[in-house]
Amino acid sequence: MFKTINFFLKKKNLSVLILYLLIFFLFLIFIYLSSPKFFNISKELLEKNLKTNHNINLSSSTNFKYQIFPTPRIIASDVNLNSEDNIFQVENSEISFVLKFNKILDFKNLNYKKLIISKGNLTFDLKKSTNVINFLKKNNKKIIFEKNQLYLTQENEDLIVINNSRIQLNSDNLKKELVLNGLFLDNKINLSLTNLSDKKNNLILKIPSLDITTNVVFEKNNLTNVYDGTINIQVLNNLLFFKFFKDKSFNIEQGYIRNDLINSSILGDIILKPNFFINLTLEPNYLKIKKIFNLTNMSFFKEDYLNNIEMLKKINGSVSIKQILNGEIIFENNQIILKNFYNEADNNYIINAQINEYGKKGKIRFQLTKKLNNKDNVTNNIEIIGYLIPFESKIIFNQISLDNVEYSIDQVEELETKFNKEVIEKSLDNLFEKAKLDNFFKSLIN
Repeated sequence: MFKTINFFLKKKNLSVLILYLLIFFLFLIFIYLSSPKFFNISKELLEKNLKTNHNINLSSSTNFKYQIFPTPRIIASDVNLNSEDNIFQVENSEISFVLKFNKILDFKNLNYKKLIISKGNLTFDLKKSTNVINFLKKNNKKIIFEKNQLYLTQENEDLIVINNSRIQLNSDNLKKELVLNGLFLDNKINLSLTNLSDKKNNLILKIPSLDITTNVVFEKNNLTNVYDGTINIQVLNNLLFFKFFKDKSFNIEQGYIRNDLINSSILGDIILKPNFFINLTLEPNYLKIKKIFNLTNMSFFKEDYLNNIEMLKKINGSVSIKQILNGEIIFENNQIILKNFYNEADNNYIINAQINEYGKKGKIRFQLTKKLNNKDNVTNNIEIIGYLIPFESKIIFNQISLDNVEYSIDQVEELETKFNKEVIEKSLDNLFEKAKLDNFFKSLIN
C-alpha cells in the first residue's frame, strides 16, 4: 500500500515539474518575443529595407510600434510611400514588417518574411504599366497590399476604382507574380500577372459575375524593345483572339472576332500614344447588319447617349470591311463617316453617310446611289441626298436626281412622304426589307 502511495506522489511531482517547465518555457518565449519592445525602432532602418528589398521610398510616417500578435511584426502608421519609378503611390496607409521568428532580435538587419501595406489609398499610373514587370523583377521579398482603395489613373484622372483591393507580390528564382483581388462596380475582380524565368509574361483577368475573361501571353525582346504574344478575350458570348507584336504601334495579325453580330478575321494596327488611333481590316463571313444598325441607334440616338459619345471622342482612325459588306468606317473628331458602302450580294447600291450629331436630335446625313434597269432594260442612275433621324424613325430627302436630272422640290417632298409611309412605316427595321426598297426605286423610273 505504501508503495502505491509513493508512486502517485512521484507521479504528481513529475506532473508539477512538467507544468513548471512548460510555464518557464512559455515565459522565455514571451520574453523573446517581447524583446523588441525595449529597443528603439529606427526609421532609417525601415527606409533602407524598403529601398533595398522593394524599390519603395518612404515619404512620411508618424508612429512606429512592435506587435506580437497575430505574429511578431513592426508596424508603421500614417505612412505615405511611392515606388522608385512612380508606378504607384500610397497615402495614409499602415505598413507591417512581418518578422522571421528566429530573427526578431536581429535589430541591425531587420530580417522579415513579408511586407504588408494596408488601409490606405493606392494610386497606380496606367501609363507606367509596362514598368510593372521590371518592378516585379527587382522586388526581393513578398509584398501584400490589402484593404486599400485602388485608383487606376491616366493623366491624373481616375479611370477605374477598385474597392477593398488585395494585391500580393510573390517572388522566387523561377517566377515573379502579382495577384489582385477586389470589387469593381460591386463585382469581384481577379487579376494575375506572372513573369516567368524564360522572359514570358502571362496576364489573366476575370470578372465572373460579368462573364469576362482575358488571357494575355507576351514576351519582350530586350534587344529590339518589341513585344509579341497573343490576346484572348471573352465577354459574355463575345470572343476576340489575335496574335500581335508591339513596337511603336500595336500590330494585330491572325486575329478573329466572334459574337451573335459578326464572325470575322481582324488585322491591322493600333497606336496608343500620343493619341488612340486605329487602322483595322475586317473580313466577315457572318454579319448581322440589321442588328448592328439597331445597336448603333440605341447607343448614339437615345437620351442616355453621353457616355458612349465620351468613348467615341477617344477614337480616331478607320475600319475597312471586305466581304459580305464592303466599305470603310472613319472615326474623326467625334464623327463617324461611312464611305462607299455596298452589299456584296447587291452592289447596285452605294451608300456614303456621316454622323456628327447625336441624341434625340441626332441625324445621319447620307448620299445613296442606285443603279436600276427600267422596262426597256436601260440602266438608270438614281441619287438621293438626305437625312435619317433615328429617334423619330423618319427620313428627310433634300435632293433626288435621275441620270443627273434633279427632281423638283414638290416631287422630292412627295417621294419623301411616300418613302416614310410605304417603306419605313414608323420602324427603321423596314430599311432592311429589300422588296419594299426595290418597289420604291422602281416607281421612280416606271
